[in-house]
Amino acid sequence: MIHHRRAKVCLVAVTIIAATGAIDAAFGRVWDLAVLLAAIAVLAAIALVPSGSDRSPIALRRDLAHWLQHRSAVESESVDHLADRAVATYRSQWLPHDDAGA
Repeated sequence: MIHHRRAKVCLVAVTIIAATGAIDAAFGRVWDLAVLLAAIAVLAAIALVPSGSDRSPIALRRDLAHWLQHRSAVESESVDHLADRAVATYRSQWLPHDDAGA
């Protein structure tokens, strides 16, 4: 899912322009161009569809982003997984514990 407004606007523009070009190429019976532009329009539209992820975007300090990238390279672990582990560790150490399990 694209979170930045500028990227969304650009993808919408690409989708509209490619779809319009595909329709025009189809009317002109230039089938290879019509298929190519239709594929571009479909791929750009797919990029606009939400991925279903329950994560919300957060702003991260530059030094923390660099640390995550460095640790990811050292530990051969994805940045997302490393960030998940870091947040889980933070929560387990600093947030109140609920021993009732609810």
